[in-house]
Amino acid sequence: MKLDDLKYTKDILKELELKNKYDIDDINNVYDIITVGNDILRAKNDDVDISQKEVQKLIINMVNSLYYWNGCGIAAPQVGKNLNIFIVKIVMTDENEKEDVVLPLTVFVNPKILEYSKDTSVEYEGCLSISNYSAKVERSNSIKIEYQDIHGEKHVDIFEDFAARAVQHEYNHLQGIVYTDIADMKTFTLNDNLDL
Repeated sequence: MKLDDLKYTKDILKELELKNKYDIDDINNVYDIITVGNDILRAKNDDVDISQKEVQKLIINMVNSLYYWNGCGIAAPQVGKNLNIFIVKIVMTDENEKEDVVLPLTVFVNPKILEYSKDTSVEYEGCLSISNYSAKVERSNSIKIEYQDIHGEKHVDIFEDFAARAVQHEYNHLQGIVYTDIADMKTFTLNDNLDL
């Protein structure tokens, strides 16, 4: 699907701090989300060369898709690409509609989680690949992760709390794991039943 609003895509280029020239027809796409049951979500994922323009274009379109489908994270297998890439952006809104950016738009290329904290918490999670449902999942409260960004720069960062949860969720997609594999399925429910 093509986006009609090209300003939207140009804003994403600015947010990603990309200065390369791209054909607008290559970077204003929204991908359909691969849903649970599709073998793509269970397949092996390969590392990528972030210097390749095709990989950069894929990432831009993944961001388009993340925003279009109103998620806080998206992994390449969810858009039909078995590659080691995921993206997270977390913005929380309070009762006064004030936005708090918990984690700015972050691209994780060829990531590897190095450490998981022993302390954990259990919270509800949802997923674009299993839309409108949630279940409780136990996750580490903090993680240390190594990755490249869209510019090829290497990072080793520590994420905590909800950011750590979101990063672990997306990282699981690269391992062929969806959250229902590790959730307490007694808590699996329609989102309409939750006060989220």
